[in-house]
Amino acid sequence: MRVIRLLLCGLVLVGWSLAVNAASYEALKPLLDDVADWTGEAAEGSSMDMEGVTMITASRHYQRGEERSLDAQLSLMPGAMSAVIQTEMNMNMETDQAVVTTATIDGFRVHHNHEKAQNSGDVVVILGGDDKRSAMFTMSYTGMSTQEALAMAKRFDWKKMQAATAALH
Repeated sequence: MRVIRLLLCGLVLVGWSLAVNAASYEALKPLLDDVADWTGEAAEGSSMDMEGVTMITASRHYQRGEERSLDAQLSLMPGAMSAVIQTEMNMNMETDQAVVTTATIDGFRVHHNHEKAQNSGDVVVILGGDDKRSAMFTMSYTGMSTQEALAMAKRFDWKKMQAATAALH
């Protein structure tokens, strides 16, 4: 569970810390739509190409009141990177501290990690790809129940994201 969060944070840091190429990520930013009753900051993006390894990311922060927030991210990455994340995502469990579920929702592999005490977690949707490139939608949230978070993640158009990222392959 923590491994997934660390991998996702690492992906974000890599994406933001390296050179930006506006042409690649601009197509992804509009897919992080406004969400009714939430205030969304402007979407940001980055593209990184390092010795043939390319990663394209768009992200957007949303806020509702002082207690509820979410960060949505759409990423196109090397297939090997995605494979590591997907391997860690094949789990269902519940403890006093957390609920972890992996399921197929609307044809997409979805991993949901919810930390009970913090009422926070991550929803990861595998959008598809191949061994060269894979796409993923990630939503990290605070101040929502597990049911609210999954409903919020579903407000984003996964099929549209899938088509847009496939076009960038």
